[in-house]
Amino acid sequence: MTGLRFLALLVATGRMHGVGIGSSVFEVDEALGSGFIEEADEEGDPRRRDYGPLEMHFSGGDHDVVTGGVVEVHRLSGDAGIRTEARSELNVDFPEYTRWTELVQELEKTAGAPTLEISSHGEFLEYRAPGTKVSVHVVNNDEQRDEWPGQGDVWSVSLG
Repeated sequence: MTGLRFLALLVATGRMHGVGIGSSVFEVDEALGSGFIEEADEEGDPRRRDYGPLEMHFSGGDHDVVTGGVVEVHRLSGDAGIRTEARSELNVDFPEYTRWTELVQELEKTAGAPTLEISSHGEFLEYRAPGTKVSVHVVNNDEQRDEWPGQGDVWSVSLG
């Protein structure tokens, strides 16, 4: 799957490979596999799992479920290894940079694409889909691309 398609489906559905808010740790393991680095709380319950460009956040406790997540799109531009890992582990082929305009075009081809609310947050614009609880953060400054995304590029896509 292309990175644009993956992100468009996330915005439209609030799910990453079928898991989203309320999914159990078991469901996340089934969908995303075991290739992660975990940060746990004092009881050993997962709080955050890093799957390369993806992070999943958990509630902790007896009924540990997903409370949110993020696709750290900005990390893809500076690290070809993370793009390779996403391709092999998650079956997602992310580009080095993701233009907001390209993601909008992909969203327009996606069934059930939501209407987005726009707000400004300093050097970022946030495009929020309230129904799916997904926000796209887009660079909104005069910076050109280098090892980091520049003006008009997607910085991250967050769930929660």
